[in-house]
Amino acid sequence: MKQNRPRNITVLLPDPQFCANVSNKEQSLVARYQKNNLSGAVIALKSREPQWNPRLQANVLDFHGRVTVPSVQNFILICGKEKEDIVLFGKTGEEVYSLDFGWPVSVFQAFSIGISSIAYKFGCE
Repeated sequence: MKQNRPRNITVLLPDPQFCANVSNKEQSLVARYQKNNLSGAVIALKSREPQWNPRLQANVLDFHGRVTVPSVQNFILICGKEKEDIVLFGKTGEEVYSLDFGWPVSVFQAFSIGISSIAYKFGCE
């Protein structure tokens, strides 16, 4: 099934400030998840909605020149009310991708998010 617009992505990450203040097992992320009480413990990153460009007749995102090949795999993850770009992922060539990220996302988390986006394509074809 071919898509002509980017997928909606939501990524949940443990809040580094929460993890630094956990002093016992009852306050751990797993314990809070089991009690359905994740407020203050998780950071939610959501994909930025693309804007329709009538000239191009396509949905577009501003990657600040870092992504050069149109693809449904391209995405920008934003955090909170500030709508600050946290993760930028997109194609720059055939089987070549660009991945930019910032706090609170670690190298491992950013790489995992990017790989899962590519793996999603293989799982759906």
